[in-house]
Amino acid sequence: MFYKVLLYGIVALVLVALLGKVNSNTSLYTADNNAVEFIFPVWDWGHPWLYVNIDSKGVSFKKPHDLPLRFAQDKYDAQKKRSELVCQQKGEKSNECEEELIALDNCEDKLDKAEAELQELMEQLGDDIRLSKKYEKEEFNF
Repeated sequence: MFYKVLLYGIVALVLVALLGKVNSNTSLYTADNNAVEFIFPVWDWGHPWLYVNIDSKGVSFKKPHDLPLRFAQDKYDAQKKRSELVCQQKGEKSNECEEELIALDNCEDKLDKAEAELQELMEQLGDDIRLSKKYEKEEFNF
């Protein structure tokens, strides 16, 4: 019995330790009505392998149509913060600042493209379009 408890305890510790590594490639979001959204992995501009939404209506694996726009907006916001920080530290005329501003322009282009694609989908699908609820990303600190 003691060895079972010890083994399960070690397995639980390993899983908790791995959760920190898994979290860098996943997103877990929660909404006001206790809905949970799990996305794995977060990459490729909003086209994950696995999408799970759990709320009071049950479990859904159908991705919302605005997911690429959400990812593009997140990437744009992160790049904007990074660009401002680098340009502030290195100076407006530095090569690093120019590279960051070019990357920001690329993110803005992808954001505009995602907005246009969503607008086109909204016109095509009408009331059948699935949009995301307002989610906030959970922060895990291990």
